[in-house]
Amino acid sequence: MGRRPLCLVALLFVLWVLGTQAVFPQDRAGGTEREEQGMSSGIRPGERIRVRGEIYRYEKKQTDQIYLKNISILSGTNQTSYDFNVILFLEEQAEYQIGNILEAAGVCQIPESAANPGQFDMAKWYESQGVAFSMSRCRVRLADGRQNRLGQGISQLRQGLSESFGRIADRTEAALMSAMLLGDKGGLDEEIKTLYQDAGISHVLAISGLHISMLGMLLFGMLRKLGCSFAGAGMVSGGLMGLYCMMAGMGTSTVRAYLMFLIFLGSQIFGRTYDLKSSLSLAVILMLFSEPSLLFQGGFQLSVLAVAGLAFVYPPLKKCFSVKGKLADSLCVAFSVQAALFPCLLYHFYQFSAAGFFLNLLILPAMSCLLLVGAAGGLAGLVSARAGMLIFAPCHYLLKYMEFLSSFSLKLPGARQIWGRPGLPALVVYYGILVSFVIFLEIRKKAGKGALVLWGLFMACGVAGLSVRKVQGMEMVFLDVGQGDGIFWQTEDGTSFLCDGGSSSVSEVGKYRIIPFLKHRGIRRLDCVFLTHMDADHINGVLELLEGDAGIAVGALALPDLRERDDAYRRLLRLAEAKGISVLYFRRGMELRGGNWRIRCLSPEAGAEIKDPNEGSLVLSVDYGNFRALLTGDLQGRREELLIRDGSLEKLSVLKAAHHGSKNSTPASFLERTSPRAAIISCSRDNSYGHPSPELLGRLKDSGAAIHQTMEQGALTVRTDGTGFTVEGYR
Repeated sequence: MGRRPLCLVALLFVLWVLGTQAVFPQDRAGGTEREEQGMSSGIRPGERIRVRGEIYRYEKKQTDQIYLKNISILSGTNQTSYDFNVILFLEEQAEYQIGNILEAAGVCQIPESAANPGQFDMAKWYESQGVAFSMSRCRVRLADGRQNRLGQGISQLRQGLSESFGRIADRTEAALMSAMLLGDKGGLDEEIKTLYQDAGISHVLAISGLHISMLGMLLFGMLRKLGCSFAGAGMVSGGLMGLYCMMAGMGTSTVRAYLMFLIFLGSQIFGRTYDLKSSLSLAVILMLFSEPSLLFQGGFQLSVLAVAGLAFVYPPLKKCFSVKGKLADSLCVAFSVQAALFPCLLYHFYQFSAAGFFLNLLILPAMSCLLLVGAAGGLAGLVSARAGMLIFAPCHYLLKYMEFLSSFSLKLPGARQIWGRPGLPALVVYYGILVSFVIFLEIRKKAGKGALVLWGLFMACGVAGLSVRKVQGMEMVFLDVGQGDGIFWQTEDGTSFLCDGGSSSVSEVGKYRIIPFLKHRGIRRLDCVFLTHMDADHINGVLELLEGDAGIAVGALALPDLRERDDAYRRLLRLAEAKGISVLYFRRGMELRGGNWRIRCLSPEAGAEIKDPNEGSLVLSVDYGNFRALLTGDLQGRREELLIRDGSLEKLSVLKAAHHGSKNSTPASFLERTSPRAAIISCSRDNSYGHPSPELLGRLKDSGAAIHQTMEQGALTVRTDGTGFTVEGYR
């Protein structure tokens, strides 16, 4: 670093940003605070408001989306300006131009922050785009017809290329090329997106350094061969690539790659040597100086670390181990980049593809051809669909090749590895080992076999440390699934359980909340899934888990032992049989034991005749040492009275309030018998049932129980060592 002062400056700047954010964490306030404060504008979710702003982006989809900047919120004759952007979702298609000034009236939608570990944080994503909120059911009028001709031209070219891909390729291939070349992922098939992500090649769907460097260097080289001076070729290629980056949306990795391309052009124009390390360092400094919060964004971290692996790990590795030949060199490059990226990939995606390393070696060489031919086909398609199809033809086979390799790789044993999010100590240890090794190689001219073996052992320890996840005692997590239930718990011996998993207010709750949480925890297998009853708000997320291919195995399915079995019950039985999952017909008196834990069924009795499905809910007592939690499903009425009379109820540490806090559940006599120290209520904000009811809240308060609600605190984690316990909200 002594010979490259920019590297040292970049490192110090990163440390300064980290220290600043640690001292002033309020600068990184999440979406919850924004929801409650309505940003700084005083608006509330669901409120109908009027705004005025300038169009800077316009996307024509099934529902047209308009992005506004220079926002003013209108109230009567007054207007107040704010420094954020707004997205409008139009009810009807209309023709507007970039630069137009619009006035829009619609319903304000504040982006929701993550309520569970592992859940995608929509609020932070909006924040990274500079967007404060969106507006639905909008009525729009043109206030000023001024135009940004450059912006409109770029927007029209982007839209034209997108339509061109639609004419020269099928829907799936057109969406893939739009994502790869235009940065538009809106039309991507969810199945393909998941396939690429699970196979470890999702990076090909993003505008990355590969695009900018390949297209930019090709353009610069062509101009030089045509006789342009260094300055002329640099200005033309730099300007055109800048326009391309604007068309592609100026994502984080795009900006980083473009800055480094400009630095390369500068080195060519002024006759200086281009240094990858210094170029990366300067790009990092410029980006973080402009927006320090980028340091905490996954896209920025992955983009920078990939180049850092190439710049810092690859050269000494190649030199010290005398790497020769194209294949060996490719392996060395891939290993260097993967070594730098691996912990970060785990941190953000919780899993990796064991075959992804080799898959990238087979796919990346084809990407140059795919991008160049795809771009040529799209441009030709603007003039003639037939010409576009002819040029695009190789892309069809290349995309099929990528899809085949991805599908094949996932069929290999152990292809998908779910390790969960590594902790900060594990990350520090891993990168400490990697940096120490790089410094050692820089000092030594050639490393011996002993050094290689020693480093390999240390790196193996660092990698193993990323997967270590030790539970002390027992942890129970009451997930925020909206209006529904989802309860996970894990004991110190690694046994994992799930009780219910569904929602009536969150669509695809399994995909977006339950499965990401399990992967975040590194759960590869659930030993048993209990379903208290068959209402959709208790089982639809579990159905997604069983019917899909999330890579999470289920050992057993425990269902209430009822005489009458509805369609949902029979569907679960068919799924269990198809997946080879054993079924436990749980009834009063049955229990599961292991180590210091025990799970007992208090209701219903075998073959019980149930008129109201809620009354047939499984009631589970989860015991760990002296800690006891009672999970009641949607129990209410007669069944609660039976439990009170037959002496099944005991003093509780934690009570999961029945039926999401319904006023007809959990009577005072029930609370008098159980005396819970804490009560957990799982429901959504603004639900149509009025949950939790004021009557129930009053009864819980009178009983002395500490009340915790998922709709206010997000996922609630209960930790116990078998004696005392703590309750912590995710928000």
